[in-house]
Amino acid sequence: MAYQSASMIKPFVALAFFYKVQEGELEYSAFQRRRMEAMIQYSNNHATNYFIELLNRTSGRSGPAEVEHTLKLRHPGLFRHTQVLENIPKGGRSYRNRASALDYSRFLQALWYNQLPYSAELKRLMSLPNRDRIYTGATAVSRGTWVFDKTGTTARLCGDMGILVAQGRDGRRYPYTFIGIIEKAQPASNYTSWKNARGNIIREVSSLVYTHMQQMHDLV
Repeated sequence: MAYQSASMIKPFVALAFFYKVQEGELEYSAFQRRRMEAMIQYSNNHATNYFIELLNRTSGRSGPAEVEHTLKLRHPGLFRHTQVLENIPKGGRSYRNRASALDYSRFLQALWYNQLPYSAELKRLMSLPNRDRIYTGATAVSRGTWVFDKTGTTARLCGDMGILVAQGRDGRRYPYTFIGIIEKAQPASNYTSWKNARGNIIREVSSLVYTHMQQMHDLV
């Protein structure tokens, strides 16, 4: 099922942009690198709309439509339930962009195996320090686990999607994807309370998953 994406759509916007860079239609300058960091690490909505507008200039489609078209043209099997219908509106109330947990998981797997343009840069961006919901505050997840993620939050959606790379006692690394999405039919009356409570639920589930993986693979 496709759920609201909120800011979890931002790595998809980044990927569409990087396709245009790879194909010579856009460039990735030092300025744009800083804007990209603002979009992914700090979830800056103005930076997101900046990249959507750049994509708009490469075709006769709207920026959001060009993001979706670019992704589905290159990877129809990955983005099966993804819909990019709007820029991030004023106030951040982005409710129309959608994707499924499977879309995120397929994207993350392709990213991990460097099957996407600028995979190394995307992984760098998604590993920059932030207050995530799958490692930060997830008490059972071992410290030192690598994390590549993007959160998403509105008054109707609390989520996080990412790759956790756990350390085994055998010295090997064990990567797995984790996608947590909690959606609400109507906007929460208390945004902060909603965000904190649902974020903590995702952390609890991430801890449960890590504990299971720990038993399977003898993780630290």
